[in-house]
Amino acid sequence: MTSYTRTKSISSDLADGYENLRIAFEKLGVKMDSPSMDGFLRRILFPDGRKIFFTANALPLNCASAVSLAHDKLATYQVLIEEGIAIPKGIAFFASEFHRRQTQAEPQLLLENLPSAILEHFPDITAANFKVIIKPGQGRCGYMVNICKTLFEIQSFARDILTSFHYGLIQEYINGPEYRVVILDENPIIIYQKCLSRLEKGENDNPVRGDTGISIELAKAPFEVIEIAKKAHRALGLRFSGIDVCLPQNIPPAIVLEVNSSPGFDALEDDFNFDAEKLAGIIAKAVLAT
Repeated sequence: MTSYTRTKSISSDLADGYENLRIAFEKLGVKMDSPSMDGFLRRILFPDGRKIFFTANALPLNCASAVSLAHDKLATYQVLIEEGIAIPKGIAFFASEFHRRQTQAEPQLLLENLPSAILEHFPDITAANFKVIIKPGQGRCGYMVNICKTLFEIQSFARDILTSFHYGLIQEYINGPEYRVVILDENPIIIYQKCLSRLEKGENDNPVRGDTGISIELAKAPFEVIEIAKKAHRALGLRFSGIDVCLPQNIPPAIVLEVNSSPGFDALEDDFNFDAEKLAGIIAKAVLAT
């Protein structure tokens, strides 16, 4: 008989977050455990017998339509443009068999037309400091996200992306501090500044921009960053989100880079000022109020 249990013990990658949430729920009079044993699938057990199942990367806080929007980057950017929220300039490229969606967010093209489109939209491609970000239209945790400096690199990574995804995006690389603003029920609950990723340091070819971060007191966070994050959160109809925001050259106006409907906190695991237990308590209360 095939077993669907992943492992016999909680994954080390999930252990800390799992335990913090488990304790937080216990303090509120309910039990949380993991039927999958590794901590990825989670179950809340209420005293009256009710159960809520969820996964480690998807707390039961957002509605399905908001999650769907946030998961699709092109749809996300279209919503942000409609709401007057600044995003990086870029282009979208599609696999030929995928229906091309007509939106205002990105000029759209097929892979075979990519070279001419890149030269048109990024005329500074021959500059010594030229950089663009290339990434899949869906996905999370920085999977297949890369920094490219030449047309050859862009074309190569674009082909790789279309082996796994229907479309991808090429966006301007914006220099400046990047922040993650985590929002719950319209209220920012934590903000941290991302540090340079391994890729940006030239140390790793499987990047997540901002592998580590340093938490900032909300009262000391840049006003423009907080405000645009709240606008993006509201525009997508999310209850719980992580909004990535950049201040180009450390000067307003701010630009929204990404919207995440299930933000994690791995980037803060080495930040001694980050109170994971307190955050788990806030999240647990919000889940039970759903």
